[in-house]
Amino acid sequence: MNLADISIWGAILVLFLTAIAVAFFFIVDRRLTLMLVKALGVMAVQTIGVGLYMHLLYKADNWWLDLLWLALMSALVAYVALHRVHPSGLHLLIPVAGAVLGGCVVAGGSLMLCFRAMPSRQLLLPVAAVVLGILLTSTIGALRTYLASLRRTRDHRIYLLANGASHVESLIPSVRRALKASIVPLIGRLGIPVVVAMPMLFAGMLLGGVSPEAAAFSTVLVAAASIVATVVSAVMLFWLLDSYLFSKTGDRL
Repeated sequence: MNLADISIWGAILVLFLTAIAVAFFFIVDRRLTLMLVKALGVMAVQTIGVGLYMHLLYKADNWWLDLLWLALMSALVAYVALHRVHPSGLHLLIPVAGAVLGGCVVAGGSLMLCFRAMPSRQLLLPVAAVVLGILLTSTIGALRTYLASLRRTRDHRIYLLANGASHVESLIPSVRRALKASIVPLIGRLGIPVVVAMPMLFAGMLLGGVSPEAAAFSTVLVAAASIVATVVSAVMLFWLLDSYLFSKTGDRL
């Protein structure tokens, strides 16, 4: 499916109906309507910009540009996660971005090995985009819970260390809470009945001409790889954050 396959009159009809729906909702709540229009506009601009940028990457046909895009997107995901959880903690950008990149590489690389019919370069960008979107929500949950738990259990960790526990043993309760928080958003996403809300990836593959059975199996593989990405990213996050949050003299929180 190409841009030329989209009917202009059909697009105009959709936009016209959208304007009517927004105008109707404007009567109910003006402030919320303005927020809706702003969100739609931002989403449209971002989507078009990403589409044009990915078009340029496909045209450039350069592995280094693709990997640079992956690294930049991982840093962006890390920045958004830190901004929502701990706005003053941008010094943690490198370890968080490294954890996101690690989870994306492991899960995305395994997915690329599954699809032999398509060139690997054509799979890198869309597969990485799907995995990064999932890692954003899981990283926010893990990071928020981990930092909050470390602050809340500081005295308990000091007590454990004073009684002979190792540094890793003192962190186990906080790590468990953060791991649970990282997987909860994915459970919620996977728990939505497919017959009620078709996954966007599945719908997108059908629009792209993929057979229904291949699209369904690919969606299941992406869901399984999402679990791998979440766990790998969370484990790397705890490991990489350790030197930034702790020193020989105590916590840096």
